[in-house]
Amino acid sequence: APPGYFVCEPAGKRVVIQLRGEAADQIGFAVMRGFGALPKRGAEVGGVLLGRVETGEKTVVRIEEFIPIPCSYLHGPSYILSADDLPPLDSALAAHSKEPGAQLRVVGFFRSHTREPIQLAEADLALLDARFPDENAICLLVKPFATRPGEAVFLAREGGRFSDEAQTETFVFRRKEMRLPPAPKRISGPLQP
Repeated sequence: APPGYFVCEPAGKRVVIQLRGEAADQIGFAVMRGFGALPKRGAEVGGVLLGRVETGEKTVVRIEEFIPIPCSYLHGPSYILSADDLPPLDSALAAHSKEPGAQLRVVGFFRSHTREPIQLAEADLALLDARFPDENAICLLVKPFATRPGEAVFLAREGGRFSDEAQTETFVFRRKEMRLPPAPKRISGPLQP
């Protein structure tokens, strides 16, 4: 994997997932902002994962960026998109389709997960089937906690479908445990010419 990427190889699957450190930071920030938005379990957030897919002996899915997709929360704090939430999602999907020469394309779906246990819900499965039909599409679920780092899991299709079972093979979603280099320091102050 290129330097600065977290690598995940789910056991028994023919896929390798590489997550760019900066994308992990952006996702983590969005997750914690949603988690802190409401008392108790927080609001879930989600979006589209962008990157590249290389097929071979194993399929390599490289996640470079993500696009947050707002939710109107008509069903409480869970990230369940309503009909009114779908146009921004569809616009993001259309803008990053598999057009030849496209720099980044849609490689999957992401959402935070504040429920128990960590698993895809019926609404997630329907969304993945309808809007992310590519056989190599992946899903990232990130579970935040108030007093410790979050946990995450990558899911890939097996036999054409995503699992709806509770996930127990998670990883710690924090730079240090993901063995990513420290985040670049931000320069503050006025820009120099």
